[in-house]
Amino acid sequence: MSRGALPMERGELMARLVAWAGLLAPQREPVADTVRRLGAVQLDPVQVVVPAHLWTLSLRRGPTPAAALDAALAEGLVVEAYCHARALVHRDDLAALVAGFRQHRGHNLGEKYGVEREMRSVLARLEHGGPLISRSLDSARRVVGGWDPAGVARTKATSAALELLWWEGRIAVVSRAGGRKQYDLSARHVPVLDHLIEALPEADAARAAAAHAHRAMGVVGPGGGGAPWGSGSAAARRAWSEALEEEGLVRRVSVEGRSFWVWQALLAEPAPVPRRACLLAPLDNLLWHRPRLEALAGFRYRWEIYTPAAKRRVGPYNMPVLNGGRFWGEADARWADGRFSARLVGEAEGAGEPPLVVAKAVAAAGALCGRLRAGQPAQRG
Repeated sequence: MSRGALPMERGELMARLVAWAGLLAPQREPVADTVRRLGAVQLDPVQVVVPAHLWTLSLRRGPTPAAALDAALAEGLVVEAYCHARALVHRDDLAALVAGFRQHRGHNLGEKYGVEREMRSVLARLEHGGPLISRSLDSARRVVGGWDPAGVARTKATSAALELLWWEGRIAVVSRAGGRKQYDLSARHVPVLDHLIEALPEADAARAAAAHAHRAMGVVGPGGGGAPWGSGSAAARRAWSEALEEEGLVRRVSVEGRSFWVWQALLAEPAPVPRRACLLAPLDNLLWHRPRLEALAGFRYRWEIYTPAAKRRVGPYNMPVLNGGRFWGEADARWADGRFSARLVGEAEGAGEPPLVVAKAVAAAGALCGRLRAGQPAQRG
């Protein structure tokens, strides 16, 4: 049954969200278990410090080199998916992404990008052989790819074919070893995905997507914003929130006149007191919805890597500094000459020297960065 909104202090809900995001303390567990616990981990290969997804995983389970993620991909326990953002999801949560895969299949992307022939060729090679490395496919022909300027054909036709087949869920990334993506047929590597795309009823797929987004976010709103793979109108998201409330899976919470939808399990335990200080990767789960971050933490974050240098407030790889349940500010993080450095910028003007716990967090970040880079292969395309 629908109930009235539960009143809550802003600090308490923020503390619960920090705990739900897995940031109280690392838990020693397999990579796949961490991905399942978080719901998803957003992917990004930017190498200013280390790939954001490896940092995000490391804060939750301890240092996570690329090889650890690669093993989970190879086993098919963790799957790379694309539904408005690149994300790692657990095999058990693939039903939530069915709508996105179906949408891509229904748009005849091969014809749109002019690579139908290459897509058929890739599928034929995989069907009659085994997994293949992206670099083993070459093409003199260029097409306009997703990152190319309008009308400028820079992307190899075979690269575009691989991307589109992956968007459609027909092929899966089975390895990133050595910085080289290796693909196989989804029907062979993760047969459950192909089955779900073909057979899961549309209503079940929509409900799975809504429930998964609410569980992964923990706290949804204000404005109905959701996880980075979310789609559909605000009205549709609100309707699903109300339906999930009827099922007892979410609860409306009121904070200073603002309404949030909160995953019920997040409210089940006593409110924690977050004490850990750490530097967050720019795509960390806690940062997914900026209006939520501003409403609960009073913290406004913008990743400045794509901001013109003259307009940057902190630096190109500005990492938020979380101190317990509050944000102290940001760190202009860099890796140069074999060492990690972080220039701290307080949230408020004249913030003064950072507390000792923040200084220790920066030192821990430097140690983590060194360990991850030692196990990170050079990128080869």
